[in-house]
Amino acid sequence: MFRPALTVASLLPRLIVANIAVGAALGHAQVEISPVAGFDPAPPKVVEYDKFAVRVQCKQPTCKLGALLSQDGKLVLEGRVEERTHVRSKGAALVSDLQVARELGEALAKTGYTLQNPESGRSGPFVFSASGAKGQRKWVILNDNFEGYYTVVQVTSQARGTTVAVSASDMAAQMQADGWATLYIEFDTGRAALKPDGAAVVDEIVKLLQLQPKLKLSIEGHTDNVGEPASNRKLSLERAQAVQKALYAKGIAAARLSVAGHGPDIPVADNRKDEGRAKNRRVELVKLP
Repeated sequence: MFRPALTVASLLPRLIVANIAVGAALGHAQVEISPVAGFDPAPPKVVEYDKFAVRVQCKQPTCKLGALLSQDGKLVLEGRVEERTHVRSKGAALVSDLQVARELGEALAKTGYTLQNPESGRSGPFVFSASGAKGQRKWVILNDNFEGYYTVVQVTSQARGTTVAVSASDMAAQMQADGWATLYIEFDTGRAALKPDGAAVVDEIVKLLQLQPKLKLSIEGHTDNVGEPASNRKLSLERAQAVQKALYAKGIAAARLSVAGHGPDIPVADNRKDEGRAKNRRVELVKLP
């Protein structure tokens, strides 16, 4: 069984760990992953918004992907997709699939990624996940891992305007990890009407609720600290109610949803900066018992 937490030096005759830029992992959409020694670097194939699907073995309690899989056992992710296939260098010593998996897993673990399906076979796919900025979920998939080549796919939710496109699988992963999912939905200043991008996020919430029929949510609005606190609390509640009403219109039962408006009272970033205020203007889906 693949265990990324194991020390590579204790398992392999030589230490060859894939280099990962830690700063990129913490602050940007994609991490820079250099190829394992013995493989030639490959140019990336990048699509700014696409769908990536992979069939995953997930039958043991150690697998964390069960709620995210389609009926035919596929993990379907949407967002910015970057794919690189590394081929063994000409004349290089044979590098096993086990060595590639362990080295990549060790390096990813150091940047906050966790393995979601430890039961996967040696050739993969191995699915790693970590929290990103603005409620995004970042994924790294080691796919088609064989002695002659291996493929690394990175998927990160992609922003559309100021509304961040978050898929149902992203929300489910956030809730599984933290108990809540953070959404960044664009509203006009001082308004609570959903825009088309916001309506698209509502569609993903519907998918999440359909995927997990026992799930109950508290929809909670938050603002920055610009303006009167009382007015902001009222506005944040109205925005949460707008999402709630849109879900009702899609057939979601009222018993599964509640709302709250916190205004500026629970910031997650520094309100002295534009970037911080943008992070504080959010809607959170909190899993209810």
